[in-house]
Amino acid sequence: MPYFYAFVLGTHPEISYAELKALLPSAEIRVRKNIAIVETNEELDVKFLSRLGGSIKLVELVWKNDLKP
Repeated sequence: MPYFYAFVLGTHPEISYAELKALLPSAEIRVRKNIAIVETNEELDVKFLSRLGGSIKLVELVWKNDLKP
C-alpha cells in the first residue's frame, strides 16, 4: 500500500529535495515551490523528519476513502 506525504521544504528547496531523494531513493517525489509530495511504500514518522536538515514539516496525506468508520 503506498503512503503519501507532504514535506514543507526549507529556505534551500533544492537541498531539501536532494535529502529526500537520498533517503527515499525508490519514492516518487514531486516538488512545487516549497512543498514536496512523496509517494512511497515506506511508512514514515517523526523520527524520519529528524534525519532531514532542510525540511520543516512532515504531513501524512490521508484520503476520506482510506478512513475506516
